[in-house]
This record gives sequence, C-alpha cells and structure tokens, in this order.
Amino acid sequence: MTESKEILAREYMRGIDRNHPDWPSAFCPCPTVGCVNLGRGGDLCAGCYQAKLADIVGSTIARELVVVVMVRSNKVNAVMDALGDDDGG
Repeated sequence: MTESKEILAREYMRGIDRNHPDWPSAFCPCPTVGCVNLGRGGDLCAGCYQAKLADIVGSTIARELVVVVMVRSNKVNAVMDALGDDDGG
C-alpha cells in the first residue's frame, strides 16, 4: 500500500522540525548514501527531508518551510538564552 502524499509530507515536515531542536541534541551522520550532513539521532538530515518534501510540493515551498523552521528554532533559543542561567534557587 502506498502512503498518501499528505502522510509523506507530514513525515518529512516532522523530520525537518526534528532537525532544528529547541534544546541540545545528539546528531549523527545522515544515513542517506552520499550525504555528508548530520541528522538528529542518526535519522535523515534536514537537507534530505527537504529534498523528499520538494519531490512532493516543489523546491520553493520546501525551502521556505525550512527557513521558517530555522527562524522559529533560532528565536526560541534566543528566548532561552535571554533567560540566563537558572539554577532553580
């Protein structure tokens, strides 16, 4: 049974989002043959997920989504950095 484009697109978008975490995470080599990037937890890298999404919706929309995810992640990290160290005391 073939997965629908919607299911695939959501999977790829989750993968892109997962590769831009709001907290420290472990990254390992992307398992895609020939790819030299790192993917979170040894999964595909954001670039490979972007390429898969582009196959479904086109490269412009896929690239725009990655930019939005990166901006959001950077803003969340900036907010956390602005809080300073909090040792709970």
